[in-house]
Amino acid sequence: MIVLKGDTVKLKTGEVGDVTEIWGKARTSIRLETNAGTVLTFETEVEKVINRPKKSPRERR
Repeated sequence: MIVLKGDTVKLKTGEVGDVTEIWGKARTSIRLETNAGTVLTFETEVEKVINRPKKSPRERR
C-alpha cells in the first residue's frame, strides 16, 4: 500500500496516527504521530489509509 506524508493511517496493531515522515527505498519506513507519541514503523504494517488530504490544483505544481 502506498502511504504519503500527511495521511492518517491505521496500523495492524490498531494504532491510528498521522504520517509525518517517509524514507527508504526497498523497505519504506514511516514516522507517525499518535496520541501515545511518535511511532517508527514500516509501510507494510499499515492496514489502511483512513484519510488522505486533498490538494488543490495549484499545490500540485
